[in-house]
Amino acid sequence: MAASVAAAAGQLRRALGRSPSWRGPGHRPLSSEPHPAPAKAVRDAFLSFFRDRHGHRLVPSASVRPRGDPSLLFVNAGMNQFKPIFLGTVDPRSEMAGFRRVANSQKCVRAGGHHNDLEDVGRDLSHHTFFEMLGNWAFGGDYFKEEACSMAWELLTQVYGIPEDRLWVSYFGGDPKAGLGPDLESRDIWLSLGVPASRVLAFGPQENFWEMGNTGPCGPCTEIHYDLAAGVGPPQLVELWNLVFMQHNSQSEVAWSLSLSGNLGLPLDLVELMLEEKGVRLDSAGLERLAQEEAQHRAQHAEPVQERALQLDVHALAELKQQGLPPTDDSPKYNYFLRPSGGYEFGTCEAQVLQLYAEDGAAVASVGGGQRCGILLDRTNFYAEQGGQASDRGYLVPVEQQDVLFPVAGARVCGGFVLHEAVAPECLKVGDQVQLHVDEAWRLGCMEKHTATHLLNWALREVLGPGTEQRGSHLNPERLRLDVATQVRAVQSRVDSGAALLPAPQATQKAQELLARHKPGPLIVDTVPAESLSVLAKVVRQLCEQAPRTSALLLSPQPLGKVLCACQVAQGATPTFTAEAWALAVCSHMGGKAWGSQVVAQGTGSTADLDTALSTARAYALRQL
Repeated sequence: MAASVAAAAGQLRRALGRSPSWRGPGHRPLSSEPHPAPAKAVRDAFLSFFRDRHGHRLVPSASVRPRGDPSLLFVNAGMNQFKPIFLGTVDPRSEMAGFRRVANSQKCVRAGGHHNDLEDVGRDLSHHTFFEMLGNWAFGGDYFKEEACSMAWELLTQVYGIPEDRLWVSYFGGDPKAGLGPDLESRDIWLSLGVPASRVLAFGPQENFWEMGNTGPCGPCTEIHYDLAAGVGPPQLVELWNLVFMQHNSQSEVAWSLSLSGNLGLPLDLVELMLEEKGVRLDSAGLERLAQEEAQHRAQHAEPVQERALQLDVHALAELKQQGLPPTDDSPKYNYFLRPSGGYEFGTCEAQVLQLYAEDGAAVASVGGGQRCGILLDRTNFYAEQGGQASDRGYLVPVEQQDVLFPVAGARVCGGFVLHEAVAPECLKVGDQVQLHVDEAWRLGCMEKHTATHLLNWALREVLGPGTEQRGSHLNPERLRLDVATQVRAVQSRVDSGAALLPAPQATQKAQELLARHKPGPLIVDTVPAESLSVLAKVVRQLCEQAPRTSALLLSPQPLGKVLCACQVAQGATPTFTAEAWALAVCSHMGGKAWGSQVVAQGTGSTADLDTALSTARAYALRQL
């Protein structure tokens, strides 16, 4: 661990020594200024530090085009991909639900919205519309302010080698209007780390309170700044690091109090006592103002009830989890088969009503009388809207009233729970048993469009080239939309005509050939022709299935010097030897990136020297083994 961090730090310092001077518009040269390092050296040192020294899991950058988040035009901060964790809406069965300590380098675009840097671009050294944001994250209370500040200070001063006397820090000085006190805890932490009081400054919410928008996760932040002047004249500060402590949810991180008093009937004085016990003061004036604004907003922006989608908000999800209700079992949605005649038959599903929601989102014990409602069941065969595919339609019938049909207009998934949007012509109660029937024609139309999406994506890649990638899609039985990005360019091939690419059905045969070529042992590192990462990963999987005690890493050269990488680590070798770290070590050497888990990982890079890349892979694995 320490060796890899030291290596990254050494590479960074060597890069500092040979890079051109950092100059901004109108900035006078200062002989004592260090030189800037290339982005790769800064990024590698950051990720190695948090992975190897502090046990963080490396998470790849999310697409700058948000997926499943209509509130954002572009990803504008490193925390965007983790919003479901902060809002409590993450699916407990998903990989993200297990995140505790993670680090990432997120590509961001700030060309609109709450974080819009357009007006500042070109005026200073620190504002850009497109950039990478390095971040370390702690979820589930794994660590908080003291550890975060200490790690940041350690990286900047010990790994990057920045002199301590060039660093200033700022912290949140409070906001009386919002009823928020100063973040004295952060101030005291910096003082304990040896930062002089003269370089620890307090600022208001505009500088040191972070929020992504008018609503959502927010909290006080403390920033680390670098002094370009180095004590020559007044400080010239540029922000290096922003440590955000998301303790709040904007307008709730008051709106929560409104919900408790208005929807659940808890008196405001009781709410105020509960908040005082937690050291939080209720802003009564702000509460009244927001209540009036909310009433005016609803009056001005009222829309037909049938156009508003029923949703499970963060409070409803918290209540379900507090009750100990498990996520919806939606595996029956795959319960269909092809008839001998050629058509599909979709099975029914019997389920129990766990919770009912009125049109305003309030949990109720029963519905009826033609009421539009949300129905939460323990299991369902409805495909919920996700991945660009429209949800199923259909109906459900109570087991005790087979002649009464409850039309289901759609299904949505949130936090692992599937909410069915329906109309209740008769009484339906919590605990009732129901039978679900999907609209077969609608589902079949969605399936056809889904298959067409894959075929269209393949055809575009064949015509436009492998640089064509799907960026999003939306489909239902009536229409199909596919968003793709591509490079259209003319290139001259440098591919050996004798090196045929490996089609997917030959993966097993190629794995057997590799086993025959290598002596039995704990490690196989080699090259193999493959048409895609998925094919290469399949060869690795076949290889490790046939030799379960062997860890394998395969590289596949592609046109224009690109190299694909896939690896798998034998179960007995983890957790000290992980596939993710192995692939990252090799792909970083090739100037690329990698992703995966402890057992399997993939990545890409570019190099004309495959032998050196293979040597790097073997050397890393032998050190770990």
